[in-house]
Amino acid sequence: MKKDFGSLDASIIETLARRSLRLSELLSVAAVRDQALRLNVRRAGVAPSASADKTINERLQALRRSGKIAYDSATSRWDYVSA
Repeated sequence: MKKDFGSLDASIIETLARRSLRLSELLSVAAVRDQALRLNVRRAGVAPSASADKTINERLQALRRSGKIAYDSATSRWDYVSA
């Protein structure tokens, strides 16, 4: 069964629309973390919190590829790309 990442994506975009963040800062945002944990993506041999971190990182990459967010390597921050 395919997972619906819409709520997690929305939480990430909403958070980054307020201000740009480093990955470590984004991982500590309760709304984003709770959404990732709620999805319960299981990975063999990995703790649920580590799975949530990986899920968030995967969604960041998907949102970057779709042009909704951007990564600034000079500052190591993720940012919302306004339309």
